Amino acid sequence: MGTKNQDKKKQKFDSLLKSAFRQFTEKGFSKTTIADIAKDAGVAKGTFYLYFKDKYDLRSMLIQHEATKLFENAYTELEAREQDRMRKEKEQYKRISAEDAVSFMMFHALDELASNPRLLIFLNKNLSWGIFKNVVLDPKEESEQDFQKRFRDILLETEAEYKNPDIALFMIVELVGSAGYSAIMYEDPVNLEELKPYLSRQIHNIMEDMKIK
Repeated sequence: MGTKNQDKKKQKFDSLLKSAFRQFTEKGFSKTTIADIAKDAGVAKGTFYLYFKDKYDLRSMLIQHEATKLFENAYTELEAREQDRMRKEKEQYKRISAEDAVSFMMFHALDELASNPRLLIFLNKNLSWGIFKNVVLDPKEESEQDFQKRFRDILLETEAEYKNPDIALFMIVELVGSAGYSAIMYEDPVNLEELKPYLSRQIHNIMEDMKIK
């Protein structure tokens, strides 16, 4: 019985998130009401308040959910590729460098955003560094991993030691986010594929500068 109730709660929660994303991206945040979201989700307006304090709380949760999913998908794919390499190379296997691992995750996230422009616009408009720290680096759902922890795990898996990893993460997210948005939406100054080698070099430079020599 408890499991069924939990499943129903999760279904309603997910339905409200999906509804909010549709409404926010189609009508805009300011023009979307809680009644609109509840109606589109197929739940009573009062049900909304069982999950969220207000529309702003829902937006923060939606940003957290979507952004964390991007990075978690990237990390999962990275680990799957490393496991495959380990099986094939066996004794010759050497773990991917931290710089290449971070670049891979960032590019994986950008590729997902390129295939979903509505999500790209939504996150770009709302995901400031302050919100990123509050809702992405401190997930409220147990199923959602702390991206900052993922980043630190990548650094710990290499032989090099790094100072100020939070600053490195801040600089990388800001760089990749702003440059990637322009490349995907406007192909300015170049398209995403042409931009990736430049981003990769900058990620390498940022992380190299953070290494403890």
